[in-house]
Amino acid sequence: MILPKNNYLKARDFILTNARMIERRLFEFYFDNGTSEGVFNAVYAYRNPDGGFGHGMEPDTASPESQPLFSIIALEILDEVGYLTKEIILNDFMAYFESVTTEKGGIP
Repeated sequence: MILPKNNYLKARDFILTNARMIERRLFEFYFDNGTSEGVFNAVYAYRNPDGGFGHGMEPDTASPESQPLFSIIALEILDEVGYLTKEIILNDFMAYFESVTTEKGGIP
């Protein structure tokens, strides 16, 4: 995406002033030659000891508890920047998802 310099500077100022670290790293990734590793580190700042994600991973809630939705958002962001691998899914996400899966196989 190409932005006129004036629009880019306005967007950059807004992001740096108002956004969470995830949005800052995504902005850097897409517009300032940032790395997918920077996005990964920002995402994993929301990870809890149980392997799930919380603490406002979804910006409309600041709940510290892990929630399946927050973990799915983390997966989507990592996939978006090309950082998601089979190993990350198996080693970092599956234990949490298995721990919250219902007897019928669904995730609440």
